Amino acid sequence: MKILDCTVYCSASYQSSLQLPEEIEELSEAIRYAEQHLDEIPLGILQYIPDSDELSEIRCEILELDETKTAETGEYIREELLGREIFDFIDGIKDLEAQAETWEDQELAHSLTQFADQYYPADAVREILEDGEGIISGTQKLDEKKNPYYYLEGFDIDGFPYTFRRITDSDLDEILQFIESTEAFHYLLPKYSDFQFEWVWQIQEEETSHPVYFYPMVYGGTELTAFLDKLQECYLSGTNEKSSVSEFIQIISGLLHGYVVLNPQYLDLDMHFEEWKDILPEAGKKRYLKTYEKIKNGSTPAVRSEYRGSFKKNSMKEL
Repeated sequence: MKILDCTVYCSASYQSSLQLPEEIEELSEAIRYAEQHLDEIPLGILQYIPDSDELSEIRCEILELDETKTAETGEYIREELLGREIFDFIDGIKDLEAQAETWEDQELAHSLTQFADQYYPADAVREILEDGEGIISGTQKLDEKKNPYYYLEGFDIDGFPYTFRRITDSDLDEILQFIESTEAFHYLLPKYSDFQFEWVWQIQEEETSHPVYFYPMVYGGTELTAFLDKLQECYLSGTNEKSSVSEFIQIISGLLHGYVVLNPQYLDLDMHFEEWKDILPEAGKKRYLKTYEKIKNGSTPAVRSEYRGSFKKNSMKEL
């Protein structure tokens, strides 16, 4: 079977917002200011522009595939996707480990630290190998790009070396069991679905101690419009409080980035819960509702530090 391996470029648009200096009053001034501060505009959900596709003739190649290996190819792609998400999860755990010292629940902090300490980044493994204090089990090459973390199989205090192996998708079961075990401490690590760990996003205003959490969910264009209409109807009716309006803007910003609010401070979700539940997108609804109930009952979600605040274009360069 022959296929064309090709690259296609396309255009996309997104809705976003940018805070303006108080002295700007005219639209023309605002547009000029925005053009000079494009890197400060948060990246929203990309919407494909129809008929904008352009084929790159340079990056094209004819490939011949053995049809008997199609299943193997699919399994390889699956492992690549899953491996990438496992690495991302471990990065997040390492990030949380640095915050654990400040937690009131030191039993959970100790559990998290123990789990995180089983995984070593490739540069640390390389240094241990160079010092003659460690080995890689099997005949595996140390590849920093594809294997940024290695699992510590064990070491002996009597002089035996550290023994590492590559992280594979077989580690997922252990990771999911660890995630489940943390819920006993009323602490929520990210849910897992379809090769993705769904980390919660957090916004916290300086003048309030109430953190507002958001769950990753993506709306289609029509769904988003209906949700915005309902949100405006139940959120802004009968109130002009500055704090309430500010939170409403935050919730809109979250939606534009693919996140739905979990625990607003100035909107009583219990009062509007049935309507709210009906307009949630089906994809991810069960995981959103489970997280919502647990936060309502006192659980705290894990939040990765780079997810706090707006997503900037500069933070997307490596994706």
